[in-house]
Parts: sequence; C-alpha cells; structure tokens
Amino acid sequence: MACFYKTNQTRFIRVVKSDVSVQAGFNQENDCYEIRTLSGYNKSTQVFINYGPHDNQKLLMEYGFILPKNMHNTVPFSKDLVFSLVMPEMCGISQRKRELISCNQLDKDLCCSEENGLSWSALVLLRILAMDEDNFKKDWHRVLTGESLGKEVELRVSHWIKCLIESVLQSYQEADKGIAAHLMSHNNLSVNMRLALQLQYQEKQFLENALQMVKLS
Repeated sequence: MACFYKTNQTRFIRVVKSDVSVQAGFNQENDCYEIRTLSGYNKSTQVFINYGPHDNQKLLMEYGFILPKNMHNTVPFSKDLVFSLVMPEMCGISQRKRELISCNQLDKDLCCSEENGLSWSALVLLRILAMDEDNFKKDWHRVLTGESLGKEVELRVSHWIKCLIESVLQSYQEADKGIAAHLMSHNNLSVNMRLALQLQYQEKQFLENALQMVKLS
C-alpha cells in the first residue's frame, strides 16, 4: 500500500494498470490517499507508481513535486504571442498559408522543450510565415520536410525565435520582481512556493540555453 498525506492541495494519483489490480482512494480516517494492490507481493518487495510522461508544471500542480531533470519539461508559447511578434514585419497572411497551418494544426503545441528546444510545429509555423507568397506557392512542401528555404528566410526565422524566447524571458523577469517583493514581506517560504521557484529557475535555464543556441547558429 502506498500512502500520500494531504497537503494544501489534494494530490490526484493516476495508477497505470497492467497486470496489477489496485484499489485507490482517499481515506478519511487517516487523512491519506491510499493505493492498495490486490495482487500478492512478498514483504519488502519494491513497487513503483507510474506518473506518466508529464512536465514539471503538471507534476507540481497534480502531485506536489518536481524532478531535477525532466526530459518532458516545456514552456508553452501562446499563438497570440507568436503572431504579435511576426505580424509587424508582414502584410497579412494569405488564405493558402492559413489553410496549410490549420490543416496541419501548426498553431498547436507551440513550445520550447528542455530536451529538443523549439517544437516542430512552432518552427514550421514560423518558416511558413517567413516565406514570401511566390516562393510559398511553389516550395511550400519544403517547409514540412525541413529543407533549407534560403538564407533570407532562415535568418528571419532565427530572428523571430530569438524575439520569442526573449519575450518569454522578459515575462519571467517581471515575475521575479513580484517574488522579490513577496520575499521581503515574508520570512519563510512555503514548500509549494519553494518548488514553484525551483520550477521557474529550471524553465529560465533551458530557455536561456535555447536562446544561446539560436545566437550561435
């Protein structure tokens, strides 16, 4: 049996069932969330709970912990943020481009990950937007295959990626001001606050690493 004590937030445990039968639920008598296996195990046998492929934001919100190194860590970019950065340099988006973006859902999963940097959909979206209409009509398929679109387009995409990451890092700097004010008025930080600060530091670190890679490319 695994027992999880309730903290400020109720922790929801996802139990991944394979050949093991379990019962899970909150025990009001001992104020714990319990997971009981219905299969026989010898005393002191080690068992594992599979939390699934989650980033640290989800682990913190749902389970109350984070991992020092998590290959699933991501920082999302909103579609509005992406378009707000590129639109000043464009004269609108053609219907043909809009259809390709919508058909392939390239305005979804816009993020930067700790393991891979900018997501595939974010990179392809920026490459589509960076192409002029004449080149897009004849070479749109090269965007999806990752082929070079020419120095001018690739430089524009790199510039937009740099601006995108810098914009998110700027939002972290604004948040840091609020955190500093909180620290001045509170002597002790809660466990949840300390974890949130660690998570923010992790995200800033891999965003800065991604930014450095763009500058070197």
